[in-house]
Amino acid sequence: MEKDKNIIERFFWNKNLSFYDNISFRPTYIIIFTLALFLFNLGKRDFWAPNEPRYAQVSVEMRDGGDLILPHLNGEKYPDKPPTLFWLINIASLPFGEITEFSARLPSALAGVGCALLLYYLCLMVFSRLSTYASQARRIGFLAAIILSTSIQYTVNARRVSFDVLITFMVTLTLFCFYKGYIRKAGKLKFFLFAYLAMSIATITKGPVGFLLPILTMTVFLCVEKYRNPNYEFRIRDMRVLYGAIIVFSIPLLWVAALHSRGGWEHTIEVVFSQNVGRTVNSWSHKNPFYYFFINFPLHFLPWSIFIPGVITHYIRMLKANKNSAEPSAAEINDQSASASSYYTQARNIKEALLFPSIWFIVIFTFFTCMSGKRSAYLIPLYPAAALLTAWFLNEFITAPGDARFKKLCYIPMRFAYIVLVLIGFGFAGYIYYKYNAHLVSIIPVTIIFMAGQVVSFRFLSRSNPVKALVSSFVVILLTVILGTQVIIPVFNEEKSSKAFCKEIDRYIGSDSKFGSFGYLGDSYLFYTSRDHLPVMYTAEEGRRFLDTDEPVFLLTKGLYVDWLKENVDPKLRMLMEKDVGHRTAVFLTNASYPNKFEKIETGK
Repeated sequence: MEKDKNIIERFFWNKNLSFYDNISFRPTYIIIFTLALFLFNLGKRDFWAPNEPRYAQVSVEMRDGGDLILPHLNGEKYPDKPPTLFWLINIASLPFGEITEFSARLPSALAGVGCALLLYYLCLMVFSRLSTYASQARRIGFLAAIILSTSIQYTVNARRVSFDVLITFMVTLTLFCFYKGYIRKAGKLKFFLFAYLAMSIATITKGPVGFLLPILTMTVFLCVEKYRNPNYEFRIRDMRVLYGAIIVFSIPLLWVAALHSRGGWEHTIEVVFSQNVGRTVNSWSHKNPFYYFFINFPLHFLPWSIFIPGVITHYIRMLKANKNSAEPSAAEINDQSASASSYYTQARNIKEALLFPSIWFIVIFTFFTCMSGKRSAYLIPLYPAAALLTAWFLNEFITAPGDARFKKLCYIPMRFAYIVLVLIGFGFAGYIYYKYNAHLVSIIPVTIIFMAGQVVSFRFLSRSNPVKALVSSFVVILLTVILGTQVIIPVFNEEKSSKAFCKEIDRYIGSDSKFGSFGYLGDSYLFYTSRDHLPVMYTAEEGRRFLDTDEPVFLLTKGLYVDWLKENVDPKLRMLMEKDVGHRTAVFLTNASYPNKFEKIETGK
């Protein structure tokens, strides 16, 4: 600890220190960094539509209804998602006695931490086997874990109720176990069995992609390896594929059997084929053009996507070197130092190290590009591979910062990024001032720290010290997230949350009044009013039947339906409240047939 303290002190004061060569890249630091990044103020904001309150409400109804097999939403069967996330939310909520914003997000946050650690140890496996990178494996693994954790899409999804980081953890665990078994000379089987088990759990986490993504990645990798080296000793039968198929499908089939016993064949077919297989093969939602991810991925892998052109260019350059350089002699191969310094050996080691993550990236990217339904979060399972490739490239840059090859590939993109981020800091502050004038003072410290961090990083880079520039960037991202959750998120929470609106609704109606919704089911209103069921109407006839009573009736709807309801359902409807929540205007209405009685309810007298 004293050694690390001295290194940190010298990092800021001694320009000649090789900080990158001396610091201890321990997994403990990854745990501390990611826990601070993902857990700090995790429950600070309310659930934001559309998915967070829905998944929380499904978990509530699973707990209250006692049905762990067949998820429900608003009292109806919910076939859209398998139950694993809902199980985990309920387990995480046990210490709190209820499902809260923190406990519902905890599984995603811990999966984010776990995936970063898995990536670190995967890098150790990949690079420690190779003479060129054996001494740098921990560095690359540390960089990869931090790069993964600080990419925009990954950070956002690890701090929300989400299936995507959880399925990323399971896919990464599957590929980690597979690769571990692949490179071992003995004791392979247990790792392959663990990989099959992880695939099985992934399948009841997010459907067929849980086994399709790893199987496609492993199959393509083994085919490429066999093509490159027909005499390679690895045998497919060592993987015990038949046993693997039994393990992979055993847990999902047990769940499907239990599902059939609860909901019958019709519901089972809808869940298994329509919702899961159907969404995978031919999605009816989130349809986007084939080039969607070519634009979307670089935006959501920021800030590290600025290095994607450099990764590709440097990778291809080193592969060409493998073909053009002379193969080392037997003496050089026996001499580790000579082999390590051989350009041919370095290129060959790069090919060995990066083949698996490259195939991982390409297979998943191609798979989702071919699917009709596309969302930015679908690509998160390839983020570990992207982070590994980026970490390798940055390690190459850091160990040879004076190399002219990196001027265009690293220095120019990084300087441009720092300048753009400073401008974004100014623009964000201006946006907050324009839209939330009263909150400008509270966000000034965050803006100053963010912009000052970019200036400091730019200065380090200008002095040809990329290590300090990257460390500064990591620290700034961490501080920005921590301070942002404290002062910026509450600003947006006022606009995107329906919690305060629901508390006002509860004040009006109590727990036994007749309350329904017209035109849509707002999951957040269902969750925050603590209702087991909220009747939803879609036609004028349904609305008239619902309002046909002598007691006051309360109705939640969208702003655009209000005039239509007064004209076609009940002209006595009067507005009690309205609030812009996200991109919708929520309106709370009542028929108020008896003003005196309603006045009693309204004032609480």
